Amino acid sequence: MIQKVKVQNSENLEQSIPLLIEMLDIRIGLETRALKLAIPNMTESDFARARNILALCGANELPHGWSLLNFQFHMCLYESCGRPKLLELIEETATSFGHLSRARVSFVTGRQIPHAEHVEMLRACEARNIGLAVSLLEQHIEHTQRALIELHEQ
Repeated sequence: MIQKVKVQNSENLEQSIPLLIEMLDIRIGLETRALKLAIPNMTESDFARARNILALCGANELPHGWSLLNFQFHMCLYESCGRPKLLELIEETATSFGHLSRARVSFVTGRQIPHAEHVEMLRACEARNIGLAVSLLEQHIEHTQRALIELHEQ
């Protein structure tokens, strides 16, 4: 069973950072597999929906909003994988951070770099370049890990 990480303040976030980093490792495994399976099945409608989510994220000024849109973007990329249980596990893992933790992580990582990474991932998906898209996704999640490690070391 997935341990839910509910963070109420920044002190608890710092205490839970090692667990969040481990959860991001799990996300890498699950999400790269889902993306690899999804890309051949993606349609123009999927790409349009992902572009719309990115546009909303670019216009949103609040870390909580970025966090929610980030989750929607990622799930949009994976929905075509044809593996409902895999999608369920991804959702459980991603949401186990708790809303406040995800918003804090979004604040720590900022919006510009993750947004640019999302744009690159979507372009790779649209080009049906599975290897590049999966590599970009892994790097994207690792970027979040590095930001959390830096926060933890401060």
